Amino acid sequence: MGIKHTLGCAALAVLCTTAARAQETKPPLMTVQKLYIKYCMAESPDYSVCAAYIGGVADEMRQIGMLVRTMPTGTPITVIRALAPEAICGDYTATNGDEVQAFKNWAQPNPKYWAEPAYAGVVAALTSMWPCAIPK
Repeated sequence: MGIKHTLGCAALAVLCTTAARAQETKPPLMTVQKLYIKYCMAESPDYSVCAAYIGGVADEMRQIGMLVRTMPTGTPITVIRALAPEAICGDYTATNGDEVQAFKNWAQPNPKYWAEPAYAGVVAALTSMWPCAIPK
């Protein structure tokens, strides 16, 4: 029992150490500030991260907008109201550059939201430009 106990304790120690290291190296959450300052400034060498991140969120929002606009008659209004705040609607012809500019225009005067997740900031920026009408 001595060797099994020692091996068990050693294995547990390795697992605990590995888990602790994984937590220490966990990448920080992408915030509005980080996306805006580090990636979305025109002179940033990582500008493509900004364009890709915002483009990805916008693609998802367009899909949700299409879903909201094509809900079958009789869909509960609560379902539509739950989806619409994260949807882009209307005659949406914006380019990725337009989406990035909309985010930058929103982020710059809203530093109170800079600690929020970047996703939330992009959603706020794009829905302020291309909102979905929510039925009453």
